[in-house]
Amino acid sequence: MANFLEFTDEEFDDRQVPVSTGIAPDPLPPGRYMLQCEKGDMTDTKSGSGIIFKVLMAVLNGDHAGRTIFSYFNIKNKSVQAVTIGVGELKALVAALGITWETFRDGDTDTILYKPFEAEIGMEKENPDNINPNTGKPYAPRNRIIKYIIKTDASSPDFKPTARPSARVAAPKPAMKPVIDDTDDVPF
Repeated sequence: MANFLEFTDEEFDDRQVPVSTGIAPDPLPPGRYMLQCEKGDMTDTKSGSGIIFKVLMAVLNGDHAGRTIFSYFNIKNKSVQAVTIGVGELKALVAALGITWETFRDGDTDTILYKPFEAEIGMEKENPDNINPNTGKPYAPRNRIIKYIIKTDASSPDFKPTARPSARVAAPKPAMKPVIDDTDDVPF
């Protein structure tokens, strides 16, 4: 046995903390947020056959400052596709932080901590087969990062966008007298 007070922070008044209702707060509204990574841990997958990099991120500003979101990146898995997705998303996070992949990969995972970045947060797709073993019901909807906002920097040799352009955009024409071109082959 141990004395609880020996392990608590003297500055923190635990008597002011309300009793938990056990209900998770509502998810964050979808949108863009400024975040920072506050903790990162490498951990085994549930099956024990792989490794996940779990990252705790906190919202930095606005009405939801201090709220947290978790991201999980498959680093080692029997499924090559799972690792490809996981490492690709981790590379997007690293790029959003302005860190080169080699710096992250060859260094300490703590290099991602406490650096602000912007991300778009959405909702995880509901999966009725994903049952909470404690309640026997499907997990409640929860947030997930759907896009890391990568700042393009020509000086970064590591930056290579992977997203395909959504539409072909013509280069702007110089401001000259209007020319009528009735041979436009672009379908609408």
